[in-house]
Amino acid sequence: YDRDCLLKLGESSEHIQVVPNGVDTAYFTPLPVHRESDVLVFCAKMDYYPNAQAMLHFCREVLPLIWKRRPGVRLTIVGNNPPQAVRELQADPRITVTGFVPDIRPYLSRASVALAPLLVAAGIQNKVLEALAMETPVVATPGSCRCLRVQHEQHLLIAEGTQAYAAAILRMLENPAFAQQLACTGREYVEQHYSWEAAASMLSQLYSRMCQKRQALHVVTEETSCRSIG
Repeated sequence: YDRDCLLKLGESSEHIQVVPNGVDTAYFTPLPVHRESDVLVFCAKMDYYPNAQAMLHFCREVLPLIWKRRPGVRLTIVGNNPPQAVRELQADPRITVTGFVPDIRPYLSRASVALAPLLVAAGIQNKVLEALAMETPVVATPGSCRCLRVQHEQHLLIAEGTQAYAAAILRMLENPAFAQQLACTGREYVEQHYSWEAAASMLSQLYSRMCQKRQALHVVTEETSCRSIG
């Protein structure tokens, strides 16, 4: 989106190179733990309004549809400073709100599906990249992955609307082989495009091209100056 804004302001596309955000794929890597059945997880800063809004909407509108078919599904909401309305969701024993945890990886590793149900989102959502890097199957709304180049049914499932989002989660829960396939390709995709190594390589290539252009311009300037003196 920043690139598009610069283009609208008249900047040449040749002068714009997007170096994406990244995730530490050495840290966010699959752990040797058992992935549990019928466990959903949402990991995010819970004092950020769009995250709290997403969970309240999910629990009130989407989760009941899932429980109609799979009443044993559990949800864990992981993140610091959850507001009172989110903490009150634990009135249902199938919902756990952890508050701050020192390490989100065990929660992602054990979950059947990681959620990215944001209704309002901007920028690259690291929560999606981290879940994909952990090989956790992801179901996201379009806004949660708009700035990523992930593909529906190749790296994760993308769904919009209450019914569609519930159906996508049930599809993951009821087809664990399919979910695992997406999780593996999601991990590979993050390694290729959103690891710190990939971002650093892109940045290094960009600097190299800039230096080469500067050097070439310097040579041309010197030759012109010599001809003028001659």
